[in-house]
Amino acid sequence: FRKVRDPRGEAKTWINLGNLSYLRSDYPAARKSYEKAIGIILQLKETGAADQKDRIGAEANLGQIDMITGNRDMALVQFRTALQTARDIGYPAGEADNMQNIGNYYQQTGEPDSALVYYNEAVKIFLNMNHAKRAADVLREIGNIYRKTGEYDQAYDRIYQALGLLRM
Repeated sequence: FRKVRDPRGEAKTWINLGNLSYLRSDYPAARKSYEKAIGIILQLKETGAADQKDRIGAEANLGQIDMITGNRDMALVQFRTALQTARDIGYPAGEADNMQNIGNYYQQTGEPDSALVYYNEAVKIFLNMNHAKRAADVLREIGNIYRKTGEYDQAYDRIYQALGLLRM
C-alpha cells in the first residue's frame, strides 16, 4: 500500500477513534482524538462546510466529555464555541444541538431559567427544520424543568406538545 496525504480523511478518522473511545468511556483517549481532529481541521488552508461540521461535532463531544468528567466550566466553553461556529457557517442543526447542550449544562448546574432560554431556542430551530423528534426531546426536558419547579400546568403543556409532535 502507498501512503497518501489526506488531512480531511485523517481528521474524520480521529473523530471516529474519539467516538469509539467515548463509547468505551476512555475519555482521555477520546479527548486526545477530538483535539487532534480539530487541530487538523484548523490547519487546512481551505475548509468547507463539511470540515466545519466535523469541527462542531468534535467540539461538542469535548464538551460532553467535560460534563462527564466534572469540568463543567470548560464544557460550556466548548458548547459555546461549537454554537458560534455553527452560526458562522449557517448550520442550523449544529446550532440547535449546541443550544440543547447549553440548556443541559444550565439544567445540570441548577440554573433552570437559563436552561429554558436555550431549550426554547433549540425547539424553534428543530421545528423550523422539521425535526419533530428532536424538538419533542427538548420539549420533554422543558417539561421536566417545569415539573421540578412545581409549575405543573407548564409541564403538562410541554409534555403534551412533545407527544403531539411524536404522533405526527
